Amino acid sequence: MKKNILLFLRVFAGYTALVVLLFYPLVFQMKILIAPDSLIPLASTIALDRLHEATGVYPLWQPWIFSGMPTVEAFSYLSGLYFPNVFFNFFHTDALFLQLLHLAFAGFGVFLFLREYRLTKIAAFFGGAVFMLNPYMTAMLVHGHGSQLMTAAYIPWMLWATLRLMVRGGLTEAGILALVAGFQLQRAHVQIAYYSWMLTLLFVLFLFISRRDSFKKNLLLSSLLLMALLCGVAMSASIYLPASQYAAFSVRGVAAEGGSASWDYATMWSMHPLELLTFFVPGSFGFGGVTYWGFMPFTDFPHYAGIIVLMLAIGGGAIRRKEPLTWFLVAGLLVFILLSFGSFFSPVFNLFYSAAPLFSKFRVPSMALIMVYLIIAFFAATGVQELLQCQSDKLKKLLYSGAFAFAGIMLLYFVFEQRFEGFFRSLFPDPSVRGFDMAFMVNKVRWENLKESFFTVMLVVALSLGVISIIIKNIFSRNLSIVMLLLIALGDIFWLDMQIIYPSAVSLRSPVLTDGIMLGFPA
Repeated sequence: MKKNILLFLRVFAGYTALVVLLFYPLVFQMKILIAPDSLIPLASTIALDRLHEATGVYPLWQPWIFSGMPTVEAFSYLSGLYFPNVFFNFFHTDALFLQLLHLAFAGFGVFLFLREYRLTKIAAFFGGAVFMLNPYMTAMLVHGHGSQLMTAAYIPWMLWATLRLMVRGGLTEAGILALVAGFQLQRAHVQIAYYSWMLTLLFVLFLFISRRDSFKKNLLLSSLLLMALLCGVAMSASIYLPASQYAAFSVRGVAAEGGSASWDYATMWSMHPLELLTFFVPGSFGFGGVTYWGFMPFTDFPHYAGIIVLMLAIGGGAIRRKEPLTWFLVAGLLVFILLSFGSFFSPVFNLFYSAAPLFSKFRVPSMALIMVYLIIAFFAATGVQELLQCQSDKLKKLLYSGAFAFAGIMLLYFVFEQRFEGFFRSLFPDPSVRGFDMAFMVNKVRWENLKESFFTVMLVVALSLGVISIIIKNIFSRNLSIVMLLLIALGDIFWLDMQIIYPSAVSLRSPVLTDGIMLGFPA
């Protein structure tokens, strides 16, 4: 037990160090986020906090947004109803610190889930870091979607607590699941929680089918599971009961037919299948802001999984293809990818929109990609596990195939570079800017983004092939060489996150950080 506690402390410290390294100015330089969705809640929350402190009464009305709106019913001031805040308030912890803490918490949840599946410490830590550092999580924090981030942080914890309950079947495990479920619902991002519970319940069904336990044991587990989830719902009833009464008067209720958001409203920010290219080459459709030329109304970041992460995930899934869990996760991956397509692949989305309870009230189908990142992280961790045990002969085949593909791609690029540039420039839509010179600049930056990200990805591939060569030649120990590979993989994702947080002057994107004192906010 003592060894486990020390291990958990080291792992959580490792994730915290990654978060601090990525968001160093927010932690140590008194910077604040200035994206509109960050500033507006920050300003209104400060006022409500002061009112709460002065009167001792929890504010039930928000007068500064939309000419006034109820707080709890509109999900606009819920920090006091999130039970962990009762503890953190003793230390006067601000909202940004809590979001950073939840990032590390998300990685640690993946680590525990992977360790429950007997993956090695290295593989499990890597899986947690991949999920924690994915650009979606970074963009949630940077652009003011704290409830979305903190709700997403509980997704791996839901899976871990459910697995523990299904394996051990005790009241303690049921209590842990109830707490996790309740805390997640209290963070009040309904759509993310919906996806999380959807995967969790499918996971439970998978475990029941694959294990084939006795009827008596299944009945007991079902009872404990139901009790735990109902307790979780009850913990959050003070939020969702008022919200359910207010829903008909919200934007989504007014724009709805029969209480459901209209199709056009619900399918805004659908992920076009072609934009999945950004998972491999992040600059494929610009990097966000004015440079973005994809199919969504606008976006501030590309979806990128990391090229080494994807290679490990594909390898891990392929090697373990005979395992039932692999097929379950592949099915889940496909479901959430198809859901993210929204109006661009309506049969799947329309099925959920028409038949799944509450689903028609959601929007931004691309939000389902957070579940895709989680499943990719799991497969990438299994890829690391297999790489630790892989024979050198198999690695040689992988090295030769990778080197041949790398050489072929680079040769094609240098031979047809001008044609590639002309082809992509012909696809660029007219940017929404004034003046020919500015439009020319935007298209120039679009092409430079694409070319830079392509070369960065190819550089990462070349480095990974070099590390595989080192493994084959036994220059260093297998573990040390794999750690080198994983550092390159995390550095690749880190590079993209840095561009989201710290846009360069030539990126044509607005900064997202400034000095807090300059805006009059408390340090």
